[in-house]
Amino acid sequence: MKWEPKFKVGDTVQIITDLDRHQHSPGINDDMRNLQGTLTTVVRAPSIRGGYYTLENNGWSWAEDWLDYPYPEIEDIQESDFMLMFEE
Repeated sequence: MKWEPKFKVGDTVQIITDLDRHQHSPGINDDMRNLQGTLTTVVRAPSIRGGYYTLENNGWSWAEDWLDYPYPEIEDIQESDFMLMFEE
């Protein structure tokens, strides 16, 4: 089976808030730490396992485990949408 990156070009991702717990190559710097928790867009995805992502508006390389899909805040979910989750 061919490997596929978790995130695709154009995906909105959130930079995780605990980068220092995931310290590994290519390395984390203070500029990257300042971006923790922010939303951004993938502009380049790796073509090989272990490759790095490029994100919009910064020049750093990002490992896959430093990124996640953002989840909606509970306040952003409409009551009608919430109730649909419980309908059969």
